[in-house]
Amino acid sequence: MSRTGLFNLLGGLLLGLALGLGYTWVISPVQYTNVPPASLRADYKSDYGLMIAQAYARDHNLPLARARLAPLALNDPGRFVATLAVQPDTAPADRRALKELAAALGNTPPTLAP
Repeated sequence: MSRTGLFNLLGGLLLGLALGLGYTWVISPVQYTNVPPASLRADYKSDYGLMIAQAYARDHNLPLARARLAPLALNDPGRFVATLAVQPDTAPADRRALKELAAALGNTPPTLAP
């Protein structure tokens, strides 16, 4: 293969790679819709759990809170909520809501005891 052919091949590969990345990143990027909560990143799962605890703090509807936690596919929803309550960056009002839901779910670890 001649030197010119090699440069043409490498140039074509680089141009194809650049065009392919440009198309997938700019023109038609992947957009996830209707994703189940179980596939969320950990920080979004935490936000989801906090919103459920805030809703529970308002309505005290435990069956509804359990139903809302079910899509996360957690082994122990009470432990999950209790873990959120002891995170250092949790606001005091959110901490109270999380503790209340964790207690209702039957999980009150020593760190949540009054």
